[in-house]
Amino acid sequence: RGTLDRAVLLPACRIMYALCKVRGYKTVVKFVPHEVHDLEPLVALLATVPPSDYDAWQVAYSLMVWLSMVVMVPFDLSIIDSSIVVSKGGDSNGGGGLTLVQSIERLALGYLGSTGVARDAAAALLARLLTRPGLQRQLEGFIDMATAKLTESSSEGGGAGSASFLVVGIYTALATIFKLGHRSELLPMLAHLAPLINSPQALLGDGFVTRRKLGMKLLQRVALVYLPPRAASWRY
Repeated sequence: RGTLDRAVLLPACRIMYALCKVRGYKTVVKFVPHEVHDLEPLVALLATVPPSDYDAWQVAYSLMVWLSMVVMVPFDLSIIDSSIVVSKGGDSNGGGGLTLVQSIERLALGYLGSTGVARDAAAALLARLLTRPGLQRQLEGFIDMATAKLTESSSEGGGAGSASFLVVGIYTALATIFKLGHRSELLPMLAHLAPLINSPQALLGDGFVTRRKLGMKLLQRVALVYLPPRAASWRY
């Protein structure tokens, strides 16, 4: 929160990454602070760690994993977004600034094409953020972008280099979204995935095992969204 020496940040994040590697990030994030007032300082701190800083990948991973828990606060993010409060108060920056949601999404997208574990943390952060209630417009925009990137990559034979890592990140984010999202909010999004789910032959013929595995996971979860829920007659 601004009082911690930045020299301590990297060793602390290395320890957190080691714990996540041993116990899994879902277990570790339960023990980190996740109050409302932690959200904006975390976003500001993550903004100081660019994806091009390869020596700080543990910092980026730890902060995004932490953020994936903090963005689940049970409040509308707009009421805790200080940039919106400042704009309403008349001290606006001309409308050129980003909202809190846009800032988090932009930072996570920057790491979605990473070659390391920061990509997985970015996908988890995007999934937790975009499956929040009231963010259907942002979710629709991300799915449109993802579908366009995946369709373009498929037409080019799967992509190469950084494009291939971005495809893996997009598949991971989409598969996690369709795992965490509510069915009523995901159903309208299926039409935007039509270019992918209507022609799975390109996916099945992908020579890259990781992409094929994640793509099949996405198709499985899309199929589960199509299935109508069945309520047990004996439930209370």
